[in-house]
Amino acid sequence: MAIRYAVVALGALRHPKMLSLSDRGVRLWLAGLVYCQEFLTDGRLPAEAVSGLLPGIKITRAHLDELERAGLWTRAVDGWIVHDYLQWNKSRAEVLELRQQWRERQARHRTGA
Repeated sequence: MAIRYAVVALGALRHPKMLSLSDRGVRLWLAGLVYCQEFLTDGRLPAEAVSGLLPGIKITRAHLDELERAGLWTRAVDGWIVHDYLQWNKSRAEVLELRQQWRERQARHRTGA
């Protein structure tokens, strides 16, 4: 099926914003990207989802502050927004459209049309 991944730009881990993060901060940022793509949130991270982004690892306010200070996440009323998410990843609408096109192609292939 189409678009089953999140995009991380080449060189992202060497960007000054990323170099300012702890290892846990980098892991949290990456887990946030994956969550947004998996659940098609267009870069929004609900507050209730953040604590479960790294199973078995406690996410503290300090980790969240770290991502905010680096300019990678922005605080929103209901959680956070991943900076420039839609610049690098497809939107929910685009992914759903690609999935529909894939289903239609598969159906045509199965019927020989």
